[in-house]
Amino acid sequence: MEGRLHYKRRFRFEKFWTKLDGFLDVVKEAWVCDSDITDPFHRLDVLLRNIARALDAWGQKKVGNIKLQIAVANLVIMQFDCVQESRLLSEEERGLRSKLKHVVLGLASMERTIARQRSRITCLQEGDANSQLFHLVANGRRMKNFIPALQEGGQIIADQQGKEEAFFDAYRDLLGRDEARHLGC
Repeated sequence: MEGRLHYKRRFRFEKFWTKLDGFLDVVKEAWVCDSDITDPFHRLDVLLRNIARALDAWGQKKVGNIKLQIAVANLVIMQFDCVQESRLLSEEERGLRSKLKHVVLGLASMERTIARQRSRITCLQEGDANSQLFHLVANGRRMKNFIPALQEGGQIIADQQGKEEAFFDAYRDLLGRDEARHLGC
């Protein structure tokens, strides 16, 4: 089909991969680069691309689509439950059902771990948005508190020095003058 855009799915490193067997082996095997590349930045780019490609493929083989696996396991468990209403399950069927329940619990735990990791990334991204909101509110408050001009005795004062003097005079009149106090006994 012409006109369809094909995009390469972005590589996403999953933190839990480091706990799985074979992770370090995949990294060691993928950390290779053509010796003709002498530019260190280009060399690092090639190495990281190789590792990303290898980890992506390894992750799909090792873990796969967790949501799909949970859905399939739950479907098989539900079918065992339906069969159990009409007859007793054999020893092998009960064992498989029990094993599938454990697999679903493990996959659900892994799914929560992934969601937690991704939510931290989202939280960091939203944190940037929150700080931008903070700055907008603070600047808005500063603009709201700004006094562009004031009127004193029928005269409009707009310059900073004049406003300062007008406020100083107004508060001095309100508060009075300072005088030395006499301590009486």
